[in-house]
Amino acid sequence: MNIGEIEGKAYINNNANTLQFDGEENCSLTFQLNGNALQVSATDGCSYYGGLNVTFEGRFIRP
Repeated sequence: MNIGEIEGKAYINNNANTLQFDGEENCSLTFQLNGNALQVSATDGCSYYGGLNVTFEGRFIRP
C-alpha cells in the first residue's frame, strides 16, 4: 500500500475550493463540487508529496 499526505490553507475562489500548499515544491489542489461528485485537480508539484503511485487527483462520487 502506498500513501501520501499534504496539508495547507484552503480558500474559496470563484465557486471552487482551493487548497494551496506552500512547501518545498509548488503545489496547488483544486476541489470542485458538482452535484454528488467531487472533482480534484492538482498541479505538477503535488507529485512530490504523493510518493510512488499516489495521486491527489480524481473524481469522487458520493453514493
